Amino acid sequence: MANRHGRYIEPMMSLTVDFYVRLFIRVRNGPSICHRSILNYSSIYQCVDCEAFYNQPLGREITEVHKTDSATGKVKKYKQQGKEGQKDAAVEEEKNDDKVNVRVALPRVTVPSQCTVCDGPLTIGGPIWNKPIHNVDFVKRLMGVVREQKEVKLGTSKRIQGILTGIIDEQPLEDYPLNYDFNFLCSSLKTTNPDKRAFVFAIKQLGYNAIQTYYNSALWKTNAPPEVLYDLFKVYKT
Repeated sequence: MANRHGRYIEPMMSLTVDFYVRLFIRVRNGPSICHRSILNYSSIYQCVDCEAFYNQPLGREITEVHKTDSATGKVKKYKQQGKEGQKDAAVEEEKNDDKVNVRVALPRVTVPSQCTVCDGPLTIGGPIWNKPIHNVDFVKRLMGVVREQKEVKLGTSKRIQGILTGIIDEQPLEDYPLNYDFNFLCSSLKTTNPDKRAFVFAIKQLGYNAIQTYYNSALWKTNAPPEVLYDLFKVYKT
């Protein structure tokens, strides 16, 4: 809706507490950025037989560099494919005698045709927001205000600090909007939840990361592919 009026949103903090969801956003003006808002969304492909899911961005960026040949004076155009859903800071900028133009194009399919864990069929959902939902600098400033409490004394300050700390801890995986429910995952494998420290250590040894969400101890964010995650749980099962 905001894009129709040349405006876009900047999420400052998004949280779920008890029975409600609360969003804190800034509304900014910027028609050029609105044209690339499609990069902020993805479709979700969910396996119907297990907990695996895959993100498919709805757009991608193509960078066109127009270079001027110093000898002939002719302009040559080079294209550089960006990552799916990637967004640069500037739409058009000048660098020396070269002109760089960034435009949005239709996405290329990056999801598999079937589940990489169990070969099951995939069902499509979404679209969902695929960019960070928190401005961590804002959250840190808010944390400082809560700790000082110069103007207002809050009876729930400890709980608020716990939530803000959890949001800050999720920053390394802020580009991964969804999470896994380890209870469901373990149930499908007929095994028990592994020790948290041992699990995090194992997944980091493989070059990935895993962070427990602040709103549910059974939900984890990770940048590990679903097949890697399932293989780890199978190792613990044996």
